[in-house]
Amino acid sequence: MAKVTIIPEWAAAAAPEPVRIFGVQLRPLSLGLYRLLQRFGCGFVEAEETLVGVADLMLGILICSMRVDEFVEFASDPRSVKYLRRWGKRIRREIRADGGFSIYAKFGLFLHYLREGQRIPKYWEEGPQRESLGPCHWSQAVEVCLRSELGWTKEEVDETPLAKAITDYFQHAQRMGAVRLMTAEEEAQGEANARVMEALEAKLKEAKN
Repeated sequence: MAKVTIIPEWAAAAAPEPVRIFGVQLRPLSLGLYRLLQRFGCGFVEAEETLVGVADLMLGILICSMRVDEFVEFASDPRSVKYLRRWGKRIRREIRADGGFSIYAKFGLFLHYLREGQRIPKYWEEGPQRESLGPCHWSQAVEVCLRSELGWTKEEVDETPLAKAITDYFQHAQRMGAVRLMTAEEEAQGEANARVMEALEAKLKEAKN
């Protein structure tokens, strides 16, 4: 029987599975890349629910394929237009060669990449909550904690996988007594309870009809 290796969550967060879309290898999502997606108006990270298009997908792939400093330089370089044209031609060739091509599958792959990169560990709130930072985005709250309390540098914030940043943020919160991270057994029990409640709701709905 083949041996199955279970990768610990902390290790998976530090080195996420690679993602490739349209032949472009994406870097692990980081706080720096997430900020660039927001700054350049990528619809996939809009706070409000919005329709996304091919332009949003291409922008997201482009940003997430580079380091933060590389993309900032690329965006200000007039020669980048030539690169985009060549990339566009290569994508069109890929589409023509793939008889089962679906743009929605590409959307789904990028969404999965974003969601996995932002995965938050399950936790219980414990003790008095810390003072709020005010009406700031969650990414800013995480960055403030990482830089002011855990000593992260700008380079680390920009390039470290976001899943690792979130893990460190919640580990710090647990050490401060603000939360308690769920064990694997508690998570499994919670998922089982959720399935029971879903089944019960379905039966009640069926009975009403």
